[in-house]
Amino acid sequence: MNKITYFFFFLMAFFVLESCTEKQAVLPIEDDKLKKILLDVHIAEAAMQPIVGLKKDSLKELYFAQIFEIHQVHPVDFEATMDILRTDPKRIKKIYKELTEDVKNKKKAYSEKLKIKTDSIKSVSKSQQDTLFQ
Repeated sequence: MNKITYFFFFLMAFFVLESCTEKQAVLPIEDDKLKKILLDVHIAEAAMQPIVGLKKDSLKELYFAQIFEIHQVHPVDFEATMDILRTDPKRIKKIYKELTEDVKNKKKAYSEKLKIKTDSIKSVSKSQQDTLFQ
């Protein structure tokens, strides 16, 4: 075979291999910021569970507007990010796994802090407690 044929096969192999690699789309919102936003979104949705009808729709708009304002994110960027993630289940699963771990760690830290406060209150003598609550 001549040099042109080798070059052609090399070029074709390169393009075939290049097309096989899976590239992740760049998200408009970085992962760490997205996790914080998603946490707030889920908290807002949980708070709206008992509410129905138009009141729920209005409240949802208000909550989401506040969440986007707090995190300084445009709603269009959030929707674009979620659209990308809907097409990449592995990536969104990874983000939610990290988010779950973050929440577990925060819950653990809060429980430990609460335990320390409770223990310190228990260590105060009865007479000191009576003095404090008078």
